[in-house]
Amino acid sequence: MGTSRGVEMDRIAVDVTRPVDGAAPDLVNRADAAELAGLCHALSDPDRLRLVSVIAAAEDGWICECRLRDQAGVSEDALVRHLAVLRDAGLVKAETRAPWEWFALREDRLDAIKSMLVLSGTRDAELG
Repeated sequence: MGTSRGVEMDRIAVDVTRPVDGAAPDLVNRADAAELAGLCHALSDPDRLRLVSVIAAAEDGWICECRLRDQAGVSEDALVRHLAVLRDAGLVKAETRAPWEWFALREDRLDAIKSMLVLSGTRDAELG
C-alpha cells in the first residue's frame, strides 16, 4: 500500500485502453490525437486557412500555383512556405502540369478533422 497526502491507497492496475465507466467510448486515442494536432497546427495560420479555402473553391478541385497566389493574396515566398506546411501535413496534394504546379485538397485528411470536430461538438452538447 502507498500513501498520498496521508491517505492510504491500494495500488491497482488500470487498463488505459478501455474506456472508464461514464466516459465516452469514442474518445480520440493518443495516436489519432497526435495526428489531428498536426493537422490542426497546419491549419492554425490564417494564410494557410485562406489557401485551403481558395483550393476548396477551385472549379474542378485543382488550382494552378499562379491563380492560387493571386486569389489568396500572398507573396510567392509565403505561398511556397505555406504550401510546404500543408503538403507535409498531407492536406494538399500536387502535380506538375508544365509550366505550373497544380494543387488540390486531400479530402480524406479533411474528413479526419471534420470527424474530430463532430465528435468534440457531440461531447460538448452532452456535457452542456
